[in-house]
Amino acid sequence: GLAYRHNQSVQELALHLLSQARNRYRMKPMCVLFDAGFFSGKLLERIASYGWMFVCRAPKTILFESKRIWQFKRQGFWNDPGHLKCGLKVRAVRRADKFYLCNRVSKTAEEILKWYQKRAVIEEVFKILKQCC
Repeated sequence: GLAYRHNQSVQELALHLLSQARNRYRMKPMCVLFDAGFFSGKLLERIASYGWMFVCRAPKTILFESKRIWQFKRQGFWNDPGHLKCGLKVRAVRRADKFYLCNRVSKTAEEILKWYQKRAVIEEVFKILKQCC
């Protein structure tokens, strides 16, 4: 991704790389995983328009059902379907101070969290590759 990043934001870079993956390489991932640093409505809409599933960590300031997600329900653990500001329907999961989103509202909270945990394994592989290569 760094080879493409000519003064682009990480969200713009992610949009570009997703387009490359789909249109140039004809990829069809089972799920797209990303953290809150890449979060944007455009990115979520693009992934959904491709028909791909996403699971991501969301910043607590996003609007979910017209409220900041951390104000939607005050208790520390919940999961509910709802709409984001961009109109996209998602299932939101709250675990303590962390919020996760999935565009497959039929997924359970446990399934969503299990998918997101795979991101940690991917990050560990990248870390090892960077150290060794």
